[in-house]
Amino acid sequence: MNKRWRWIAITGIFAAAIFIFLLAFKPWEGHARVLTEDAVKRNLLAQYPGKINESLKKGSLYRMELETNHGIYEVELNAYDGEIVALHQLKAYTPQPTQPTAVPTATPKPTEAVTTSPTDTGATATPSPTAKPTASPNKPTPSPSVKPSSKPSNNGKLLGEKKAGKLAAAHVKGKVKDVDFKRSKNGSSYYLVEVDVKKRGDAVVQVNAISGAIMSVVWEDEDDDD
Repeated sequence: MNKRWRWIAITGIFAAAIFIFLLAFKPWEGHARVLTEDAVKRNLLAQYPGKINESLKKGSLYRMELETNHGIYEVELNAYDGEIVALHQLKAYTPQPTQPTAVPTATPKPTEAVTTSPTDTGATATPSPTAKPTASPNKPTPSPSVKPSSKPSNNGKLLGEKKAGKLAAAHVKGKVKDVDFKRSKNGSSYYLVEVDVKKRGDAVVQVNAISGAIMSVVWEDEDDDD
């Protein structure tokens, strides 16, 4: 009888140990896998066409330097789902206007004077050896030079708050909450637009107040408000 209870106790202890192990490690739940660097690069370039100059993995983030037609950006991406966590503009590119090339005008050839004998009406006309050109050749007239304009495409006018808000909301696909106008120490002006993005929280988008270019995107942690 005692032997039987002993086996029952041993079996119960063994079952309890297995139960505790399953609760602690939950092997039926798959662990999140870190995406490869190439997969994260493809995800980034699908959203922002360009080229990636540098890439570095640090903890749960990938940090990449992205170069596009608008400038160079530092981008932070989640290593598990490839989502963009933060985007900062490091350098902005300004498109250079093209100058028209001067087209030279054609120079006419000098004509020779023809003399005929007044007494010999049947003689053929022969060119005079001392004939001078009747028309002087025209010199090519150069086209006026065109100076590149240093003004932006919208003639230096500031964007309105509504326009900046629409650009920011379209960039992160959310709803505008607040728009603030700012001016940096070097004189450049920009807007900080707070956008509410569904299922991702709030994003602060920096918009150039003249060109409308997106300068940076910073995602705010929802837990910071608690």
